[in-house]
Amino acid sequence: KRKIDNIQVGLETLQNILSLPHLPRVLECFDIAIWQGSSPTASRIVFVDGIPEKSRYRHYHLKELPEGNNDFEMMKEVITRRLTKDNFPDVFIVDGGKGQINIFAKKIKESGLSVPVVGIVKSKVKNNYSDSKVQKSVERILVPSLGVDLPLIENRHLMKILVEMRDEAHRFSRKLHHKQEKKKLFQAD
Repeated sequence: KRKIDNIQVGLETLQNILSLPHLPRVLECFDIAIWQGSSPTASRIVFVDGIPEKSRYRHYHLKELPEGNNDFEMMKEVITRRLTKDNFPDVFIVDGGKGQINIFAKKIKESGLSVPVVGIVKSKVKNNYSDSKVQKSVERILVPSLGVDLPLIENRHLMKILVEMRDEAHRFSRKLHHKQEKKKLFQAD
């Protein structure tokens, strides 16, 4: 019961941040996996009522680009491909930097779809210039439509959902990426 209550509080917080008319029950999170431009992949994971729904997870094999790592073009490819399907979520979540999140949001807006996009990002802070260690990163939610980013530490219930989604999307995209890299390695022999 406590877990369900915590999920409910987290989803209500997201509803309030985005000024949604109803509780966001279905959330999709996207992540891109690439290393030196090779075997780019992406993942889409889905949580319903704060719980993973693995039957709706998807991998994406992305095009290798001549310039190598180009997260912006890869993010465009992922969202363009996603928009060809139905059953859109209540909220899209993007794991990435501000640029990737804004590209994702722009493509959603251009499509005429009115699903909010948020990003989960980390702000890295150094104590001072002589200290090479980076302090603990602060998880933040970036809301392009509002032009704000908010520290998630202020709502641990929402933070738990979004961090779990981000970590799951990261794990799932890396799984296919590593499989692709291993396949290339063994084909080379």
